[in-house]
Amino acid sequence: MKKNLSSKSKVSPNISKKPMSISPSIPIFISYSHKDEDYKDALIEQLSPLRRSGLIDAWEDREIVAGEEWNDAIFANLNKAKVVLLLVSSAFINSNFCMDKELAAAMERHKKGECIVVPIIIRPCDFSDMPFAKFQAVPKNAKPISKWDDEDEAWLDVVKKLKIAIEAIVVSQKVSKS
Repeated sequence: MKKNLSSKSKVSPNISKKPMSISPSIPIFISYSHKDEDYKDALIEQLSPLRRSGLIDAWEDREIVAGEEWNDAIFANLNKAKVVLLLVSSAFINSNFCMDKELAAAMERHKKGECIVVPIIIRPCDFSDMPFAKFQAVPKNAKPISKWDDEDEAWLDVVKKLKIAIEAIVVSQKVSKS
């Protein structure tokens, strides 16, 4: 049975988003169109085991607080991220801010070896000519999450593959420090 994303599942404000581990977590930036907010919320929920284990610290623009300069907050977090997740859909590709600002900055940082960029295909769209098309996309076979019979299975595939990539970053950081 397909999961209905029309009902917004928010992360409970009573649950701390800080990792429980004292080792440094890998900063993650989530780039998405606000039209795909339900998918972003599902991703955050599915990433919770990685967050709770202290492996990651995911950031998305809904964490910007009242009075904060949103552009500065977005790029401060994008510029410290070791992993940039792109929630790919036609809405993402249509968004000037996602494509011309966030993606452009992420691609530049990737070229410098400062981060990895991971496209997560959430809805069917033609992204074959997009700058991020050269990166291995998730879930399996770049099948859009919305097309899986069980979206939780799709998200599980995404999280498992992200965990492998993140653990590789952790290992490389340990090697470079020794």
